Amino acid sequence: MPSKHDYFKQECSKNEPEAIATHSSGTAFYRCKNCNYFGTIDSFTKPFHTSEILQQH
Repeated sequence: MPSKHDYFKQECSKNEPEAIATHSSGTAFYRCKNCNYFGTIDSFTKPFHTSEILQQH
């Protein structure tokens, strides 16, 4: 099953997260070296479920 990165950036051939920032809460944010997709590491590694589409308001 694709990750959020794979789902939202289907034209990107490589999933290459690079750490770019850390929030004061300890959450690290990453950017794909290949397509600049931005998000937490979960965006690059956890499976994307179609049910999540309904939750984005």
